[in-house]
Amino acid sequence: MNLYTISQATDIIAYHASDQPVISQFYPYSHFGTEEQAKNKAEILVFEHKELGEDITPTIYEVSLRLNNPKYVGDVGDDAWGVEIREAEAEGYDGIIYENTFEGEGTSYLVFNPDTIKTLRSFPWEI
Repeated sequence: MNLYTISQATDIIAYHASDQPVISQFYPYSHFGTEEQAKNKAEILVFEHKELGEDITPTIYEVSLRLNNPKYVGDVGDDAWGVEIREAEAEGYDGIIYENTFEGEGTSYLVFNPDTIKTLRSFPWEI
């Protein structure tokens, strides 16, 4: 459901958690959110790797996102994001903005074009 769109480009400060200590460029459709959401995702990454017998120290990335024409949707859950992304791209949107209900409260972003993501800083996260 499209609630409204932004008519001008908007720079957004957001955060991303990764099990990669260095990201030179983010993948298309990367997920970003609040610092709290990134820390919650980092905790999930630690747990997932422990189940595989691996110890990791996730990295939190603070980034600037530029979205010119994002689509606003509700949190559709893990299984439906592929459909939502395909529909948004077909409709001419360059990203998705939604209120996250999984990693923590707050706004989250899916960015289609990684060229619109600029890393501001990164830092290791430990429980």
